[in-house]
Amino acid sequence: MDLFLFITGFVAMLIAFGLLILRVFTKGPKKKLLILLAAGFALFVTGALIGGANMTPEEKAVAEERRLAKAEEKEAKLEAERLEKEKTIEVERKELEKKELAERERAEEETAEALRNEQEEKAVAEKKKSDPLAIKEVEGKAGTEKNEGSTGIIPIFDIKDVAHKTESEVTDLLGKPFDTEEGDFSLDVDSPIYTLNYYKDGKIEVMFIEDKAVNVILNLSEEEYFSGEDAKGNLEYLNLTVTDLEKPLIEGQTSVGAYNIDGFHRVEVGKWRNVPGGFVTVFTDKKYKY
Repeated sequence: MDLFLFITGFVAMLIAFGLLILRVFTKGPKKKLLILLAAGFALFVTGALIGGANMTPEEKAVAEERRLAKAEEKEAKLEAERLEKEKTIEVERKELEKKELAERERAEEETAEALRNEQEEKAVAEKKKSDPLAIKEVEGKAGTEKNEGSTGIIPIFDIKDVAHKTESEVTDLLGKPFDTEEGDFSLDVDSPIYTLNYYKDGKIEVMFIEDKAVNVILNLSEEEYFSGEDAKGNLEYLNLTVTDLEKPLIEGQTSVGAYNIDGFHRVEVGKWRNVPGGFVTVFTDKKYKY
């Protein structure tokens, strides 16, 4: 920097500017003052420029170091901003991947659950075709509501699914009978013809008259049968309402029963003579009671 020219130009500009302000109020000539102001500005600028060109090597080195330092600082700031932006983008990318993975896993689980349910439904349908009674037991275990006084046993089948049904409907439920009998229901001349089908190796007997199931017998093993005061528990094997049964009228009476249980004419529970186990018989109508 040429200090002389710089200061001279600066002073000239101050003097010219001050006098110009005075001339504004006195209304004197301003031309010379404007020339002085221009000359002072020219000296000021020239002094500043000559000063930059006349810097010593040491001053130039210092100036260059400052310039480089500022450049490095700016570059470091830009690099830090770039890294911070990349970090933010990476975090957002990982969060998105995590969310997408969770959604895929949930979708896969839902698909797998739907497939399992479909397979279970197919298995149930196949089982129902081959062994409808067994499926009925499974459905009962899944959620049969118990009556008051329930023994907690699972119904073998629901009597309402058999009583008054056609032979074809009962066969669809219990499967094909392994044996069948036919005959006159009574000794009357106009006695109807009955068909007695044995299902499940004789565990269930169903009598049909005019293609309607009128009487149903469920045979129970010794382990299944409830005897004595607990005999009413056998009603649950047919999903009947647990009801107090009649007291035996005579000593040695093997069966007891009750009328109008769940709308059926009479239900009897008893033990076979000289044979382990017992039975539950449902008479749907008074005229078919024997």
